[in-house]
Amino acid sequence: MNCNPILEDLYAAREKLLRDAGGDIHQYVQEARKRALASGRQLAVSGNGYNPDTSTETQDLIRICDALPEAKRAEVANFARFLLAQQSDERWEQIIASPKSRPKLDAFLKDSAREAAEHSERGRRNK
Repeated sequence: MNCNPILEDLYAAREKLLRDAGGDIHQYVQEARKRALASGRQLAVSGNGYNPDTSTETQDLIRICDALPEAKRAEVANFARFLLAQQSDERWEQIIASPKSRPKLDAFLKDSAREAAEHSERGRRNK
């Protein structure tokens, strides 16, 4: 097999970094990510990593979360989920409050109310 000195150097560097991370691949990746963020260069990674279109605020939030202990990261994530749900609730409140006519929704609500009344009436008769 051909020996490529450049690849051999890369493999050796990777092995050293993995050893430095205690052989833990997750720790290795986390440390690599921290080094990449600390470099100040813009990251272009596909999938669930960074990409050039990630806003500065999002990148700042990721850096902050990376610096926090696991429990605090979970709190940040839960707060973000709360804010997102609140935003969804506000949007639904706008939709519900809109004077725009929605005949299908109106028909569905009338049918639902009728079915609930019929079910309630059957329950009273069966007692």
